[in-house]
Amino acid sequence: MDDDRRRSRSDPYEQVVEGLLRPVPHLDAAGSPHPPLLALAGFDDEPVSSFEVIGDSMHPDLNAGDLVIFSLNSANIEDGGLYVLAGRGGLTPRRIQVLSDGRHLAVPTNPAYGREPLDPKAGPAIVGTVVAVVRRTP
Repeated sequence: MDDDRRRSRSDPYEQVVEGLLRPVPHLDAAGSPHPPLLALAGFDDEPVSSFEVIGDSMHPDLNAGDLVIFSLNSANIEDGGLYVLAGRGGLTPRRIQVLSDGRHLAVPTNPAYGREPLDPKAGPAIVGTVVAVVRRTP
């Protein structure tokens, strides 16, 4: 992500994110200070957080009640990748489409919802990369 797209601590979206983050404990069953599952996935040195999916905009990929675990690193945006956005409504997961001109679109999986262009100044802002999803059982 370009430097002009990075968010500062005074940015309103950054403040929204800080108010919504739930830290993921970095302890294994024995109380060791390393995250064994996240370490296996290559995310042992990055801060991670989580939130619960609300609604059906990402159905069938994600369902209401699923727990999204995400890295607070979103420096390398890849086409089709699953990211966490912060907007006026809080945190939301979205696939990102990278257009040929470098712009990004937030794409819900459910076709009943529309694609949304990402504006570095007006938001929503990409604040993290999804690293795992814990499925809610019916």
